[in-house]
Amino acid sequence: MTNLIDLQIAVLDEDIDETQSLIRELDRRTESDVYSKAAAHFGFKTIEHLGRQFAMRAEVARIFGYIDESGLRKLCQRYQIETVSLGSFGQNVRIKIREELKLPEKDGKTVFIGWDAFLLAAMESKTPQAKAVKSYLLKMERAGRVAAGALDFAKERNDRIKQTRVIVQLIGEVDRIKDQRFRQVAAEHVDDLLDGALGVTRQPDLFAPTSN
Repeated sequence: MTNLIDLQIAVLDEDIDETQSLIRELDRRTESDVYSKAAAHFGFKTIEHLGRQFAMRAEVARIFGYIDESGLRKLCQRYQIETVSLGSFGQNVRIKIREELKLPEKDGKTVFIGWDAFLLAAMESKTPQAKAVKSYLLKMERAGRVAAGALDFAKERNDRIKQTRVIVQLIGEVDRIKDQRFRQVAAEHVDDLLDGALGVTRQPDLFAPTSN
């Protein structure tokens, strides 16, 4: 999910180039999931097309409190955002979509928009409904950052565990060297890798032979 604050600033500045750049940075791997969650939260349906989620433009317009979908149409035109008409789908897919969304049998003109258009509408629209959508998105983004931070912490902890295992293994291998001179040299190399944490030079007997 792109940084919503940066996107909001670009939209307020009417910087179309920057807005388009931020939209291109959207994580396509996660947008389907967050769009589906938003759809479930606000009560509209999405369909999948070429690995992406799309919703009816008219439905999204209703979510943002618009009288009709012309505002969203102009928004997508202004920022060159992709839209998909029902007629562009193959016949079998059209039939399935009509049944799923309860559209008229002859309908081929219904237009669908993706997550990028939904985000832009939230950043640009001034209706009370749009404010509610924006609030939801910001909370979702913050939750995503918290979750990402937790994952980073868990990864760091696992990395430290793996490093500890490697260190223990290295120390064990050094300890098995019989020649005291080679053992000391090997111990010093390990100590260098650990930035002196072993203190081999201060503790020359660390790898000294033990009496049986």
